Amino acid sequence: MGLTGELPGLSFAGLLRQSRAEARLTQQEFAEVASLPPLSISDPERGINRTARKDTAGRPAGALSLAGAVRELFVAAARGTGAMEPSHQASRTLRQSRNAYI
Repeated sequence: MGLTGELPGLSFAGLLRQSRAEARLTQQEFAEVASLPPLSISDPERGINRTARKDTAGRPAGALSLAGAVRELFVAAARGTGAMEPSHQASRTLRQSRNAYI
């Protein structure tokens, strides 16, 4: 189904895991691309940290080349704030960003 169809029901852990898997990156590779320590990827995916720190919440979104509303949704999920209800435009933008990355 892909990430765009799954946004509303995913926790940050699920969203991060699915985004990374769709980019075909290991946790280590994704951490390197996002300029984060590997634990900043593995801990949220395992549910150890349910949210990301404010100063690092946007790095995974940047590594996935997310922008606009999609980036805002991703960062909101990372921070544990806001509803994750993507608009049609946000879904289309995420699909395009993901396809360009892969």
